[in-house]
Amino acid sequence: MGQANPLPHNSLAPGEKWELEVWGQPRPKGSFYIRMFPTGPRGLMPPGALSWEALVNAEAKKAWSSPPLTSPVKLKCTFYSHPRSLRRLDVDKLLRAILDALTGVVYKDDALVYSIEAIKLEGTPHVHIQLSHYP
Repeated sequence: MGQANPLPHNSLAPGEKWELEVWGQPRPKGSFYIRMFPTGPRGLMPPGALSWEALVNAEAKKAWSSPPLTSPVKLKCTFYSHPRSLRRLDVDKLLRAILDALTGVVYKDDALVYSIEAIKLEGTPHVHIQLSHYP
């Protein structure tokens, strides 16, 4: 699906940023939806959402070697995509995939994310993630 350029890290010092780039088309993680099948209703996830989240999670595990952080953090995500795709991508659902992918790896719980900044830009599909301690 994509490649990552992780910056290996052992911990996060005050004032320091941890960064990760994951190459591939960012996918939103929406809510499950119900579809009727001959055998009955089934809950489904939008196509590609779980594989994108799994890729971000795997690359974060390679880049982060310390125990998950337990203090408040600030997260900045810059999502790059083709112009046609950019208009259809919901920032909140793109963030949901990133927040869940980093939970248990970089921070213990996504409730520790006190501040979020998200930007969508045209470019080669990937996400650039920056994480720092919340003031």
